Amino acid sequence: MARSLPSLTKALAAFLACTLPVQAQDALVPQGCEAFLTVQTQGCTSLLMWRCEKEPEGYHWAAAFDGQGLLSMSSYDHQYQWLDTTYLWDNSREVLLDSEDPIHMDDLLDIGHDTFAFTVRRTMQGQTRKMRVIGADVLTGERVTIDGIELEELSTELRYFTEAGDVDYQSRGTQYVSRELRLFFPAVDQVVAQDGGTIEYDSRPVDFIHPGEPGFGATTPLYGCEEIKTRLPRPHTNIPAPAPDQPTQVWAPARNAPKGESQ
Repeated sequence: MARSLPSLTKALAAFLACTLPVQAQDALVPQGCEAFLTVQTQGCTSLLMWRCEKEPEGYHWAAAFDGQGLLSMSSYDHQYQWLDTTYLWDNSREVLLDSEDPIHMDDLLDIGHDTFAFTVRRTMQGQTRKMRVIGADVLTGERVTIDGIELEELSTELRYFTEAGDVDYQSRGTQYVSRELRLFFPAVDQVVAQDGGTIEYDSRPVDFIHPGEPGFGATTPLYGCEEIKTRLPRPHTNIPAPAPDQPTQVWAPARNAPKGESQ
C-alpha cells in the first residue's frame, strides 16, 4: 500500500536547500540516486520516484507534487513498508518505530490480501507522539491497463490510532499495484471527516513516463487542476479503538475472493 496523496513550507524548503545538491533541487533527487518513473494523475498531482545506490535492493523514494509545489516525500522498503514520510498537508513527519505486522507486497500478490499493523513516531509543530497504524489491502480481481501498464485493483483501509486509543485518521478506497514494476499507485481515496461523512480524492494515474520520454522528471501536474479549488486539511475523528488482541481486524471490502481465500 502506498501513502495517500494529500505548499511547500519555508522550513522544509530550507531543509531541502541544505541537504540536496544544487543541480538536483528541482527534482529532489540527491546525489547517488536516480529517478526511474514520473506519474501524472487525474487529481492534479504528479509523482516522481527514485532509487539510491547505497540503499538495499527494492527500496525507493516517492515525492508528490501539486500545482503549488511539494506535497509529500516518502521512503519504502522492498515490500512497501513505510519507513519515513514528510507529509505537507499538516507539516508532519512520520518515522517507522516498529512493525508487528509489516506491509508485505508479496502476501498481497500471492494470496490476494495483506494486513498490517505498525507504530510510527509523528512529529508536528514541535510535538512528538506515537501513532499506531492498522489496515488491510485486498485484491478485487479487477484489472486495468493504463498507458501500457497492466494494473490490478485493490481495496484498502487505513486507520491511525493515538496512544489513548482514539482514531486520529481514517480512510478507505482503492489503489493499483503493478506486478511487473512492483509498485503501488494511488486511485480513489475516501477520507472520513469529523461529521462521519467522507471526502473523496481521485488520484488515478493517467501517464507513466519513463527516462528518456517527454515529460520525465516534470513535477507540474497536467490533469484535473481546474477542478481542484482547495485542499482540505487532514480531518480528525474520535472512534473507539479495536480490542488490543485484534490489531489487524479492520473493514474488509467486498471483493471477488482470490484463489485459496475464503470470504
